[in-house]
Amino acid sequence: MLVTHDLGVVASMADRVVVMRGGYIVETGPVGRVLKRPENAYTQALLSAVPRVRVAYTQAPPSAVPQVGSIAHPTGGWDWGGHHSRGRADASSRK
Repeated sequence: MLVTHDLGVVASMADRVVVMRGGYIVETGPVGRVLKRPENAYTQALLSAVPRVRVAYTQAPPSAVPQVGSIAHPTGGWDWGGHHSRGRADASSRK
């Protein structure tokens, strides 16, 4: 059992959810159903109060842009001429 007010945590960690108001259960069910199609007005109000963050990229974030001369490695990171790096390669890891 997990008791929280964070609906993001509920969505990512729980299979079932119980919504309470004033010490009484107002709605219960599978997380997907309750969060996507809440039946109770209080649950609907809780979900509408959750802030939504939307980020629009006009270009790819810097970490997603490979450096010139790099080749994507199948296990992640970049292959710099035989020197595999999971993170950003520095000059010492290049041939």
